[in-house]
Amino acid sequence: LGGAKDIIIFDATGRSCGLSDLKGNAVVLNFFTSWCPPCKAELPAFEKAYKSYGDQVIFLMVNLVGWEESPTDGKKFIEDSGYTFPVYYDLDATADIKYDIESIPQTFFINKDGKIADHHSGLITYAGLVSGINKIK
Repeated sequence: LGGAKDIIIFDATGRSCGLSDLKGNAVVLNFFTSWCPPCKAELPAFEKAYKSYGDQVIFLMVNLVGWEESPTDGKKFIEDSGYTFPVYYDLDATADIKYDIESIPQTFFINKDGKIADHHSGLITYAGLVSGINKIK
């Protein structure tokens, strides 16, 4: 699957985070929007996985702002849903381009060496998340 491409994403306060800053850590990278039914359906599994594995892997939940969504829409959805996993925003639409995201949701499992160990296109289950996490932790 190759090496993970560096992206710059932003947290709710506007602080930037680069994927390259996380090298040496296992990362679960997910691309979603708040209006996408499969995305919304998988987010409870991500919350459960975050609570179980958040001390072993880094979760980067990337809200695709350019996909007919504003950062405000994404933030409100996450707050209203009570999710505690970290959410970042692809403010300049470069992350989805670098990862060739043509449909959502998409989940990438990146090992400590910065290599993509697994990828899942479409709705992922909790069991699927655990399987991917076990390949990178």
